[in-house]
Amino acid sequence: MDIIRRLGLLGLLVAISQVVIAKNNTKTVVVYSVTSFSKQASKAFRKATGIKVHVLERSGSGATLARITGERLNPKADVWIGGSLGAHAQAAFNGLTEPYRPNNFDELDPGFRDPLGNNRVTGLYTGVLGFIVNYDVLKEKQLPTPDSWQSLLESQYHGLIGMKSPLVSGTAYTTLATLVQMMGEDAAFSYLKKLYHNLSGYTHSHTRLTSQGKLGITITFLHEAIEEKHKFPEKNIDTIIPKEGTGYEIGGLSLIKSGPNPIAAKHFINFILSEKGQILFNQTNYQFPVNVKVQKFSKAPKIDKRKLINFNFAWSGKNRQRLIDLYKQEVLANPNKAKLNY
Repeated sequence: MDIIRRLGLLGLLVAISQVVIAKNNTKTVVVYSVTSFSKQASKAFRKATGIKVHVLERSGSGATLARITGERLNPKADVWIGGSLGAHAQAAFNGLTEPYRPNNFDELDPGFRDPLGNNRVTGLYTGVLGFIVNYDVLKEKQLPTPDSWQSLLESQYHGLIGMKSPLVSGTAYTTLATLVQMMGEDAAFSYLKKLYHNLSGYTHSHTRLTSQGKLGITITFLHEAIEEKHKFPEKNIDTIIPKEGTGYEIGGLSLIKSGPNPIAAKHFINFILSEKGQILFNQTNYQFPVNVKVQKFSKAPKIDKRKLINFNFAWSGKNRQRLIDLYKQEVLANPNKAKLNY
């Protein structure tokens, strides 16, 4: 009799939870996105579940973090998709997002599914930092191919190097955090001051400018070159991993704290990380996906782990604002501010 009563109670609880989920699912999941995959995923998710997803595209991780910080007392979005982990980590440590363990956690690559521990952020993809070079530009100017971080400081590359701004770009902040972890803080900022003199300016389209021959070199994630070559196979560009070693990104997937529709948001996160969701990711993205069942179909560049530094994501997140403030003081206190475009 006890067992029958317990089963009856369990059935009642399940029925109640389904009613609650159905009620919540009438709302729209609002997403801040730093990846083109989000719109495709939202359409597939709505088709599978009937739950609407409204995707708001953001220009970068820093801009998304600023938006979520400004809305912390009244969050407008439920999920943050994509962008380098530094900003996601800062949001997690500042209490702007909350831990969530996806229901398909065991299908995800152990190397980057839980980079901060305690499921504060889930890894969505990974990508290696390096240089994209245009061989036609270098040949025209009779310049050697840069093969190291130090080589980028040579005066012969003045005005030929593209880079995003760490103030708004997760890619550029990963570059900053990589150099600090490799060289130490003082040496890294000394390096960045010198590198600044060789930059053509901060821009969001530096990979495209390199592909078009308007730049010779860009510092970014290498999968961008694969995507560019796919669109423009005639372009004479290639990727370089600096010989000193390099850092890498883990694209974050975060549940925003106190978002308007948390139950449906969790269902959407589960869908994104599922085999079906990650197959959709592979169709439009060139980073290495997190779901191990889908990794073999990835178009991402092969990763030589021997060239990767032991990147500390937790440290990177906790020190993000401090390092960005230092960058403003140490690097952007440069008289040649006219070339900034961020």
